[in-house]
Amino acid sequence: MKSISNQNPEPVSNEKTRIIYQNWRELFVAPLLIGSLVLGLFALIPALISTQSIYLDAAFITVYLAVGLVTIVRFPYQLRISVFLFMIYALGLSELFSTGILGDGLFFLLAYIILSTMMLSPKTGVVATVINLLTILLMGWMSLTGRLSFINTDALPANLADWLSASATTFDRFESSTCKT
Repeated sequence: MKSISNQNPEPVSNEKTRIIYQNWRELFVAPLLIGSLVLGLFALIPALISTQSIYLDAAFITVYLAVGLVTIVRFPYQLRISVFLFMIYALGLSELFSTGILGDGLFFLLAYIILSTMMLSPKTGVVATVINLLTILLMGWMSLTGRLSFINTDALPANLADWLSASATTFDRFESSTCKT
């Protein structure tokens, strides 16, 4: 009779796991970019119609064209996803300049953290979190001290608690997306 004690399955090595994740990411990036272009077009048109700033129009068009370029031209994966992630951050930053922390900017900044973690690595998610926190703290400081006025004159004024809450939310998303096993 054959002993079954030595028939344990071979443990998956870190290198095999890395290759599996990399293959999944590379297969996922094309539908992600195409979906972003399709959905982005539905968001771009109303945004261009309603925006009161040529700078925001330029930011929205630049983001759309950059994502279109990396979708159509088969650049290496790292470049394609890096451009996509930078465009998400740029949208968040432009929204912060437009409406402050009470606008849509936080949504894009949180997406930047989560997608950085998923599509590159947890370490990249940590870097994205630090960048977001520094951005929010700098924008909050400039706003609260009167050094920055928002593009949208109808933007609701945020107080210190709003900016601190956004920072806490950013850290919470970081903790949720990068520190779980």
